[in-house]
Amino acid sequence: MAPALEGELHTVIALIEKHLIPQDECLRYLFQWVYQRRGLAHLCCSKLVNYLMLIKYLRKSLTLIHLNSIQELEIRNMSWPRLIRKIRCYLKEMKNLRKLVFSRCHHYTSDNDLEGRLVAKFGSVFLRLEHLQLLKIKLVTFFSGHLEQLIRCLQSPLENLELTCGYLLEEDVKCLSQYPSLGYLKHLNLSYVPLFHLSLERLGALLEKVAATLETLILEGCQIHYSQLSAILPSLSCCSQLTTFYFGRNFTSMDALKDLLRHTSGLSKLSLETYPAPWESLNSLVPVNWEIFTPLWAELMRTLREVRQPRRIFIGRTPCPSCGSSPSEKLELHLCCQGRRA
Repeated sequence: MAPALEGELHTVIALIEKHLIPQDECLRYLFQWVYQRRGLAHLCCSKLVNYLMLIKYLRKSLTLIHLNSIQELEIRNMSWPRLIRKIRCYLKEMKNLRKLVFSRCHHYTSDNDLEGRLVAKFGSVFLRLEHLQLLKIKLVTFFSGHLEQLIRCLQSPLENLELTCGYLLEEDVKCLSQYPSLGYLKHLNLSYVPLFHLSLERLGALLEKVAATLETLILEGCQIHYSQLSAILPSLSCCSQLTTFYFGRNFTSMDALKDLLRHTSGLSKLSLETYPAPWESLNSLVPVNWEIFTPLWAELMRTLREVRQPRRIFIGRTPCPSCGSSPSEKLELHLCCQGRRA
């Protein structure tokens, strides 16, 4: 293979999808082969996922890959300060990047000013990414108090925004409704970001802004209390394209749940939805008191059927302790097995 290629000025090798794994002998051989033919061979990769790779090896890999060819990038298990300092220059050159995922990237600094400067540097990357459609940050705490510095730099309208598993401040949620790049979201995931201490009017403003396009809304495990729900219900009821709504693992009363279900009357496209068991059915000894929960579940279903016919719905803990089912597009119908005695 090598002699035939060496006579050509440019040779492009396409990797449709590749995970960077240090022990991958084939991948190491390919990188070595390309390195020996710098200027003659261009290594292309549409999807790149680093897995258990030290940052120095990731940087070396990026020096060999044609950065404009990368459309999907996922970086896992790295330190935010080192990632921003070492990888930012490569990210800025990924002009065709469409999906960017940071999974479990940790931060090891308590210096808020330093964090702010690092986020500002990181935000400058997005000024160059004109085709970005998906941004996912798992363990979003690093951006707490600084999220606006990132959001305001987004150039293209995002379709998918996932900020999960961490803490955000009032000003972080506020900025989500202020910039046009988030005005056409199809998928919004804020799961396991505690919101109990925040005013949800800002979240309601975002839902109102994206009501014509939003298809998936995940607010699972956000510790939303029933007293906060009224702030988002009017906007939620306008999300006419919504097909998936996860609201499980929140602290909600029976009356608030009934009000929530009534506000979904116009959401005719909803095909998968989850809700928590009402707090009246919970106690300190067991997650759900079945004797109390069963009639409450039946009442909730009657309330819902008065306004629309559900397709796939879970009320209470998931997966279901009776049959093990979890929310899934493969389920034809699941009206909360937890509400039935085995």
